Amino acid sequence: MTNRFRTHHMSLNGRRAPWLAAALLTLLAALAWQGTATAGPITAHKAWVRAAPPTAPNGAAYMVLQNTGDRDDAVVSVRTDVAETAELHHVRKTDGMMEMYQVQSVDVPAGGRAVFKPGSYHFMLIGLNAPLQPGGTVTLHLTFRSGETLTVTAPIREGQGGMKKMNHGKGMGHGNGMNK
Repeated sequence: MTNRFRTHHMSLNGRRAPWLAAALLTLLAALAWQGTATAGPITAHKAWVRAAPPTAPNGAAYMVLQNTGDRDDAVVSVRTDVAETAELHHVRKTDGMMEMYQVQSVDVPAGGRAVFKPGSYHFMLIGLNAPLQPGGTVTLHLTFRSGETLTVTAPIREGQGGMKKMNHGKGMGHGNGMNK
């Protein structure tokens, strides 16, 4: 019985180990790819969308954009099928209140990155067509000043951090002349 076990064990190492290793590498590559997308020298990493209750009118998406190229670029627009419109937004503190406002672009410098995170730059999803429930995904289509486009599929998950006091003002500060 010991010899039989040894023979079986050796055949597993001799014949099946390369197949098993290839399958494991494929699985790891697929997991690493999730939430990552590339267009030209710009790659999106750690993309996610904050879950929102079914009655929420708006949502937000976040990610890190890395530019490995030698030319500066900028995100100039975003669109998605889950909302009537999507915009680039930023947040600032005014009179002790966090205020959100639309920006026209967000720079992604050569050899650098742009970070979209709660309480900072983010993609605002306005007029949701469907609830943003954990476990789902949202597809975002980014357009850059260079003309490159990037499609990112972001998982929906519960939010982390965020802003407790937000001054949304009229139209959440849209069109207030504060655009970049």
